[in-house]
Order: sequence, then structure tokens, then C-alpha cells
Amino acid sequence: MLKNKPQGAAREKTAKAMMVTFFDAFLCINMVVNTIAITGNVLPDVNTAQAHLKTTLLSEISGNYTGTFSGQDSGTFNVNIDTAGNVTGSGFSNAGGNFTVSGSVTSNGQATVTGLAGLATFSGTISVANGSFSGNWVNDTDNQSGSFTGSK
Repeated sequence: MLKNKPQGAAREKTAKAMMVTFFDAFLCINMVVNTIAITGNVLPDVNTAQAHLKTTLLSEISGNYTGTFSGQDSGTFNVNIDTAGNVTGSGFSNAGGNFTVSGSVTSNGQATVTGLAGLATFSGTISVANGSFSGNWVNDTDNQSGSFTGSK
């Protein structure tokens, strides 16, 4: 017999709670569908919904980000992400001086950033919740790597 498995009245109470939760969810969904039908609104197709989500996400994360990078080289960066998901900016490497940054943001469920910073490639994520920006960088030419972090 499994431990902690609800028995008797406890099992019945758990089953009723699950049924109420499912029933409540069903009622909510039914209410939304009826509201859409009554108001004459039409749900968008999948492509339109995905495009809207991407635009909304990119709008939320667009702006200026500043931060630092560390590892086998260190320094600072300042980038801008526009509402189309383009990343542009500059940075300063303690080992190599000034460099430019370019890249893009994709929104496949999360905001993923990739691009070039001088001779290095970078890849990371942006948190929509708190505006943090972090990831890793690799410079294959000079055999260096590290991480970066920043915020809006």
C-alpha cells in the first residue's frame, strides 16, 4: 500500500476538490466563450495570436540595458533593444578596449538574445518580470569565455 495515499473520507474529499476545480475551470472557459459569441468578437488565428504575443513581449523588453561581463576578460556594456528585437550598442573590454555589439531577440516562449560583441559571440535571456539580462559569451579567436549580466 502506498504511503500518504488518501483513504476513505480523505480520498472522497480530494476527489470532490478536484472535481470542483475542474468544474470551476470549465465554467470560466464556458463564460469566456459565451462572452465572445455574444459580443460578436472572433478569436484570432494562430499566426495572428503568435505575432501579437511576440510584439507584446518585444515591447516589454525594449529599452536600454547596462551591465558587466567577466571571465577571461572583463568590462562593461551598454545596449539598446528596439521594439523589433534588434540589439545595438557598445562596450569596453579591459583587455581590448572599445567594441560594438549587435544582435537580435527572439521570443519563442522566452526572450533569447544572441549576437556579436567585438570578436565574441553572446547568448542569454532577458527576464520580462524584472528587466535582468544575463548569459554567456565566447571568443573563439582568443580562446576566452565568460558570463555577462545587466539590467534596464
